[in-house]
Order: sequence, then C-alpha cells, then structure tokens
Amino acid sequence: MAGMGEKILLVEDDPEMVRLVVHLLEAEGYVVQSAPDAQSAWKLCQTDVYDGLVVDYRLPDQNGLELLRRFADRQSLPPTIMLTGVKQEEVEIAAIQLGVETFLPKDSAGLFRRLLPIYLERALKRARIEKEKQQTETELRAHWQMFHAISETALDAIIVMDHQGRIAHWNPAAERIFGYRAEEAIGQDVHRLLAPPEHQAQAAQGVAHFLKTGQGPVLGKILELEALRKDGVRIPIELSVAEIPKSPCCRAAAIVRDISARKRAEAELQHRTEELAFRLKELHCLFSIYRLLEETEGPWEETLGKAIRLIPLAWQYPETACARIVLQNQVFATDNFQETPWKLAAPIWVADQLAGALEICYLRPLPEADLGPFLKEEKGLLELVANHLGHIIEHLQAQQQIRDLKRQIEFVLQATRTGLFITDLERNLLYVDPGIQQIYGDPRGRKCYEYFTNSHTHCAVCPVGNIVEGQVVQYEATLPKEGHRPVQIISTAFRDEKGRLLIANVGMDLTERKRMEAALLQSQKLEAIGRLAAGIAHEINTPAQYIRSNLHFLQEAFEALRKALAYSGQQRPVSTPTPSQPPSELQQLPTPNGEDLDYLCEEIPKAIEQSIKGVEEIAAIVRAIRSTQPAATQKEQVDLNEVIQSTLTLCRNEWKQVAELVTDLDPQLPLILGVPHDLHQVVFHLVINAAQAIQEAQQQKKDSTKGTIIVSTRQKGAWVEMQIADTGIGIPPENLPKIFEPFFTTRPVGQGKGQGLTIARSIVVDGHGGTIEVESQPGQGATFVVRLPVQPPAEAPAAVTSLALQSAFQPLHADMPAQKPSKKPETIVSKPLDPPAPLLPLAPPGEDYFSGSELLPNSVPQDAKTRLLLE
Repeated sequence: MAGMGEKILLVEDDPEMVRLVVHLLEAEGYVVQSAPDAQSAWKLCQTDVYDGLVVDYRLPDQNGLELLRRFADRQSLPPTIMLTGVKQEEVEIAAIQLGVETFLPKDSAGLFRRLLPIYLERALKRARIEKEKQQTETELRAHWQMFHAISETALDAIIVMDHQGRIAHWNPAAERIFGYRAEEAIGQDVHRLLAPPEHQAQAAQGVAHFLKTGQGPVLGKILELEALRKDGVRIPIELSVAEIPKSPCCRAAAIVRDISARKRAEAELQHRTEELAFRLKELHCLFSIYRLLEETEGPWEETLGKAIRLIPLAWQYPETACARIVLQNQVFATDNFQETPWKLAAPIWVADQLAGALEICYLRPLPEADLGPFLKEEKGLLELVANHLGHIIEHLQAQQQIRDLKRQIEFVLQATRTGLFITDLERNLLYVDPGIQQIYGDPRGRKCYEYFTNSHTHCAVCPVGNIVEGQVVQYEATLPKEGHRPVQIISTAFRDEKGRLLIANVGMDLTERKRMEAALLQSQKLEAIGRLAAGIAHEINTPAQYIRSNLHFLQEAFEALRKALAYSGQQRPVSTPTPSQPPSELQQLPTPNGEDLDYLCEEIPKAIEQSIKGVEEIAAIVRAIRSTQPAATQKEQVDLNEVIQSTLTLCRNEWKQVAELVTDLDPQLPLILGVPHDLHQVVFHLVINAAQAIQEAQQQKKDSTKGTIIVSTRQKGAWVEMQIADTGIGIPPENLPKIFEPFFTTRPVGQGKGQGLTIARSIVVDGHGGTIEVESQPGQGATFVVRLPVQPPAEAPAAVTSLALQSAFQPLHADMPAQKPSKKPETIVSKPLDPPAPLLPLAPPGEDYFSGSELLPNSVPQDAKTRLLLE
C-alpha cells in the first residue's frame, strides 16, 4: 500500500465527491478527514497536524487558493493537491507558486481516480525525502558542533588529513603542542610539517600508500614516535590514526598526545628503580651493621671488628672481596684481607674530622664493570657505608661516654642522696637510678605511686597529665620508707627518640635545707622579737619617764607639804626623820609660803592625772602584747579592725619615723572566721614592708619628708577587703611575679630575708582561703589588697596549721579588746609624746626649792628644769 497511515485533510463541499475521494485514499492506507468549507478546514488545522491536503478550488465561503494562502502564511504548506472542475491557467500558476503539487481536474472518465493516489503519493514521498534530508542535515550540524567542541577542548592534538595528504583540521591543542597556528598548518603536508628530517621520506611513502590503498602500518595502532616542533625541538608523541570512510573532504584523523612529561616520569621512575636496587644493597649492609650495634654492649672497638666482616657481603663478588677499616692507629680487617691492585677506598669522617678510611679489595682480576672492576653503584655504596661508619663510630664513642657519664651521675646521685626516675604518661616506671633501687627494689612493671608509697592511686600533687613538653614543675614530698625524709621533686616533660612524651623526676634531699631554713626562720623570729621588743621598750619608755618625773615631784612636794604642816602645828609629821635627814636639817629648811602651797595644790593633781594616763598607756601596750601571744590554731570569729589597730600599736616604732599612718576602717565590717595570731602577722608584715618601701624612696630622693601609709577595710559582697597602700619606691614590673616567692628580696644583705610577703600570702591563701594581690608602679608606691571570705569555704578544715605558724615570729597573735573605729579616717601622727607641764614654779631670786643633789638653781629656766626632772 502506498499510504503509511498519513493523515490527509479533504476540503470538498460535494458529498458525492467526498465519498469518492475518501474511498480512494483509505483504500491506499491513508487516514482521511474531510471539511465542507474553508472555515471548517481552518479550524481543523488549528487543532491537528496533517501530512497532506486535498482542496477543492471552489468552496462555499471562499476559494481553495485563498485557504492555501492562509496556511502558507502561518507555516510551510504540506503536500497539497488542488481539485477543480474547470482548469484556469492563472489559478493553476498561482497554486503552483504557493507550493501545490498538482492541479487535478475532476472528470468522469475515471482518470481522476487513477491520478489522485499517484499524485498524492509522489507529493508525500517528496515531503518525506525533504524531511529526512533536513533531519540528516540537522544531525550533521549537531555532529559537527560536537566534533568542534571536542576538538576545541581536547588536551590532545586532533589533526584531520584530506585526500591529498594535506592538513584539513588543526585544533588548539595541536597549536599548543607543535607551535603552529591553524592558518599556518592547514593545507600543509603532514609528513613535511611534523616528521623529523631523517624520517620524512618514510613518512611520505606511508601517507601515499594509505591514500592509494586505504591501508597502512599505523592504522588501528598506538605508536610512540618522535615529532618536530616549530622551534626545531624534538618531542616524543603518542600517535593513533583512524580512516574516515566515504567522506568527500576528509580521509583520516589522527590523535596526537605529547608524552614528554610521561617520558620524564618514566625516566625518573627508571632512575628511582635503579636507585632503589642500590638502596636495597645499602640497607641490607647497613641493617646488618646496625643490628650488630643493638646486640653489642661491649667497647666500640669490638663492635667494629664484627662489623667489618659484614661489609663484603654487599658487593658484586662477595666470595673474593675483603675489607679493612683504618682508624687512626687502629686497623679492623677481614681475615682474608690482602691489599691488591683492585682496590676501592673512601674516607671516614668522625665529628667532621678525618678519622680514617674504608677499603675494599678484590683478591683476583674480575670482569671490567662500568668503572673498572667495581660497579658505579658499588662506588657510591662504599662512600655511603664509610659515611655511615663515621656516624656509627661517633655514636659508639658517644654511647661509651654516656655509659661513663651515667656511672658518674649515678655515683653523684648516690653521694648527694638525690634520686632520678623516669615515667611515661601512664605513670609506669621506665628508669630508676641504682641508689633508689637499693632501697625500693626492682621497679619493672610497677607504677610510681605503687613503688614509692604502696598506694593504689596516684599522688594528689602529681603533675602527670597536666605537664606539657618543656615545662618544669616543682613540689615537695616525703618518703615514708625513708623515715619521711623530705625531698623536692623537680619534674619536666621531654620526648625520647621515638617521640614519646616522658616525665623525668629528680628528687633532691631537703633534710639539710629544712634544717637551715628552720635555723634561718628561728633567727628571723628572734630578730623580729628583738625589733618588737625594742619598739615596745621605746613606746613604754616615754610614759615611764614622765611617770618617774612626776613621782619625784610628788615626793618633793609631799616633803614640802609635810614641812609646812609641821611648822604650822596643824598636823603632826606623818613620817619621822630619816638618818640621812635628821630633825635639825628639817628645821633648817625654809618654810614654804602661801604661794608655794597654792602651786603644789594645783600641780599635784595634774601630776597624778598624768601618771595615771602614763600607767594606762603602759597597760594598753601590755594588753596588746598579751593579746598577740600564740593561741590555739582553731579558727574563731575575728574582728579584722581590732586586729589592725592592735598590730599598728605594737609596730608603731617601725613606721613612726618615716611615715604618717592613716586608717579608714569600716565600722560595719562583719566578723570573719580566722586565726587571730596569723592575721596579726599579715598586717605586721605588710605595714613593715610599706615602711621600708617609703624609707627606700626617702634614701633615693635624699628627702626626709615623711610618706603616708593608708590602711583601710571594706566589705565587698561575700569578702572582707583590707588595703594597705604606701607612697614608697614602688615595685618594678619584672619583680611583681616574684615578690611572694620565698627568700626573694631586693634589699641589701642583712636588711631583708625575703620571707615577710611569703608568710603573708601563705596565711591568706593557704590558711584562710583568701587572695592577696598587689598593684604598683615604680616611683608611685604600692597597694596590697587582701580579701578574706566572710563565710569560710565548705572544704576549709576547722584547724589550720599555716606556714606562718612554723616560720614567723610568735609575739603577734591578736586577741584585742573591742575598739570600734570612727567612720572618718583617723590619722596617727608619729611624733613623741609632749612632756608634762612644768611641775615647779620659778623660785624667788636667790632661793632654791630643794637642797642637796636635787637642788635646782633659780637661774635655770622653767622648761629646762622640767627637762631635767624628766631626765
């Protein structure tokens, strides 16, 4: 059947003609749909696509030519046959111009029936061919675009050759590889452009043979050849050629890859392979020597004697090789060594010094190698072995020195009662010096805490786990198995040759140092007691002097009163004459007049009042001394203000000459839980430190102007804060981190022991769970800030044995009577007490009050007399 199911649209208004045409076309296998007029046909074409049209020229609403024009305006006209009852030349021409296949007249002779299927099939066939052509062209364009994209982006050169053996296509990769631009290469003969001169004739012959027969040795293969670049450089290439059959313009296509990098890699690989083989020989020899080193613990000379027998095994003919090491005045040789003409030698360097030579000899002539009887690799191996032997000898000598040094160190450790042990991060013992092993036994397989203390858990102060590489940690401990001998452990982390992090621990005996520290602390305690005693004696001396003067005055005044009463007859003398003063002498004394009696009645109460005041001052000092005596170490409720006031009273002699002291004590300060004696020491040391800093500033400035010490207290949250500020010399920034370290002092020898601030910090931090900080700038004084908790930490023990109780002087323990400071800051001025008012008036001219040794001439001024009485 002609039709293959194509859809045909029949536009005909005659029903009989419609039946006839539909019958004819369906019999040929077409699918036919009819429309009675042009408008109906137009609507059908809007919703469906038809492979062919059969249109009557005359239609009820318009002629078929106008309908076809409408179709042609919208899209290309499908294969169309126009039917007409009467042929008109103008209509036929117009229809053919629109693309109508034929103009078929309707007749009754039967010709129409035979021609319609033929014309329709011819039109549809031509349309199918045109469609296939268009599809083929589309595919060809797509293939070309794909080839162009591949060619443009390919890393390999794509070269197309035409039927004359000339270049028809030259992609960018070809430009990059060979250096020719496309316009330079296209049209050139392939072999003349790319083949080296010596291969051009052979290449031209091969191309000609391929063009003639379509066969050649390069087809279907991948060959490695040499090509010529534009700059004349020869490059290795990888070539694959394929024929392009049935192409009118192209005959073959070649893929060319630049394999220069691969060749270099292959050459490098070959070199590495040869070097690896050489290294295997070297490693075999050196491994045997190093294994010998690991198994040998004797002298290094013995090791070299064994190593020399291993060296000939690495050579090409080991059965006829012999070796010798000449090292200064020593020779190490194989048993069969003989010096022959077939000899190879290399120097041995030890610690950058020429120490000897390594020699290899063959005992008989052998086939010549690349450099004589020895291979090139053997020459390099000999130099390498000699070089390693130098390092090995240096290592062996160093090991011998290490063994000697180890014995010396172990002797020193034992002599100084110093121990050394090394652990890993799991606290496994890796090394323990012999001195420790004599006491504690074999350490193998044991943890350090099991070994030293028989404990199942590690020590609380153990730094393992927190220490980092290069860090040094110091702490003190006691050794229970040695009678609790005190030691200082210095731990440092380091890495061994395997990269493991290990901990080295050095234990230094502290027995002697503890004894010396105790002696030093005792000396310091005695010194502090002496200073305190001197200050207290000075403070007591002033009121005692004027009490003594007043008592002398009262004694003399009483004698004057007694004499006046005796002469007046109003009262019997209350005392009888003494042997030193017989009645005759009393009778010779001048009789006091009324003015003298009035003066005595006025001054005696004042003298008594001053004496009572002096006695009260002495009593206050005695109470302060009694309150600072050491008590139990139990913590109790303490008023920090009272501690400060009593301590300032006792150490007044330390600061009054250099500073004025200002107190600003919070009257609402809450009580704290603490040890009064320890807190007295904190205040004492900080105030003494401030006074010394001010004295240093005065010495530097050569200015005797008094400085200022300010002592203040405040409550800040759950803390009680005490600040002691001074206008002294200040602390340099580099010394701030060290001021609390034991025995650190910047003062000259004999003026400071470096323990005061250490004791204060120990009491505050360790004993009371507080903090102590310092703020200072050089030349601007310093401020120490002490913070103590209002409520003690939950873990704080009830009894505290602080460092201060063991090392500080004892008299400063506070148990002061309650004295609430005023709200306003109080200034305590360091000046001596004023002497009492004159106790005796000036006598009339020419008269004395007393005779004998206590006589005061009337020529002495009143204040001078008073001063004499006070003295």
